[in-house]
Amino acid sequence: MRPAWLLWGLPALPLAWLLWRQRALAGDWGRVIDAHLLSHLAPAARGAGRRRIVWLALVAWLLAALAAAGPSLKKIPQPVEQIQDALVLVLDLSYSMKAADQAPSRLDRARQKLLDLLAARDEGQTGLVAYAGDAHVVTPLTDDTGTIANLLPALNPDMMPVAGSNTSAAIELALELLASAGVSDGRILLLTDGVPAAQSERVQALLKNTSAHLAILGLGTANGAPMPLPRGGFVRDDSGAIAMPGLDTPGLKRLAGATDGLYRSLQVDNSDLSELLAAAPSSRETRSSDERSADTWEDQGYWLILLLLPFALALFRRGWLLTLAPLLLLFQPAPTHAADWQDLWLNPNQQGQRALAEGDAERAAELFEDPAWKGTAAYQSGDFERAAALFAEPESADSWYNRGNALARSGQLDAAIEAYRKSLELAPDQ
Repeated sequence: MRPAWLLWGLPALPLAWLLWRQRALAGDWGRVIDAHLLSHLAPAARGAGRRRIVWLALVAWLLAALAAAGPSLKKIPQPVEQIQDALVLVLDLSYSMKAADQAPSRLDRARQKLLDLLAARDEGQTGLVAYAGDAHVVTPLTDDTGTIANLLPALNPDMMPVAGSNTSAAIELALELLASAGVSDGRILLLTDGVPAAQSERVQALLKNTSAHLAILGLGTANGAPMPLPRGGFVRDDSGAIAMPGLDTPGLKRLAGATDGLYRSLQVDNSDLSELLAAAPSSRETRSSDERSADTWEDQGYWLILLLLPFALALFRRGWLLTLAPLLLLFQPAPTHAADWQDLWLNPNQQGQRALAEGDAERAAELFEDPAWKGTAAYQSGDFERAAALFAEPESADSWYNRGNALARSGQLDAAIEAYRKSLELAPDQ
């Protein structure tokens, strides 16, 4: 985990040689004592015992360098503790949302309201479902509200393959998103100008046996307004008159009451959202989630400290500390910098994680060596094109999903949709 510390083991070999040489010279009594007397005055075993200290010191040095380097054999998850508030936004894209009774249109006002909501959400997960004659998941539950905000301008009734107002299909998809995230009592915010009676009954049946909380934001006015056609003119009814669908306030209130939900009509300020989302279910309690985590290597160098304990105890013997005295002559004091010490204790990925936690995403992007982490840092720094390129590897559902988010934020919506599609192909259950 800290490979730079291994360099401290390199001087051990020449130092061991110097220490051994010092002992050899200090104990070479053969220069002053005759050979026939030397064996009686200075036994060979004594010199061998002293030289053994040198090799033990060498082993201890190498073990200390290896322990400081932080050897690791397994990864451990680092859980992310956050408020588990799951909110699914359900946006009506039926043709009546083009009516301009709330200028510039009901849909434009709904988009702006959702942008205000997303800007205020700093915790929890948010998903988006759009519907007309059928329903589609625009984004699954995610804490990346920026991606949802970037996709909102592209949503309009003209892109929906089937015309109509299939509210029950949208609610069913919202419940599936909550279930897939393991949230039983999440929230669903429905933005619409009306729900047909048959659809209302189906929605009630879907919510009957769940703990999901439904909130409805009504769009439009009671008098309604014409619905413009792409090539000019307005939508007409069967009699040839210009259709002017109004806001079905009574029907939406009945649906909210039948499902123990809340209903509010669109307001200029955000008082409508404050009232609709004020009642928080129990799932908003803070708890740790092991499923959403970032793996990191576990430092197991402390096990080597046990092997160093006998060497530490041996230092209390007379003369052992003097053996290590030449170390003081090998190193001269030199000015150090904080960055140098950080390089010794942390590898580049760990330094990047620290910079990212401190809010310095640009510096983190330069420090990281792992492409996934480097892409995450580039994404948080706003360099979405670079993030998209970094998320290209490895080939996994998560990398394609992250790449789709980066492409969407950079304005490449078609490429983002293709990335999301490939992510779903690799992990259909996501």
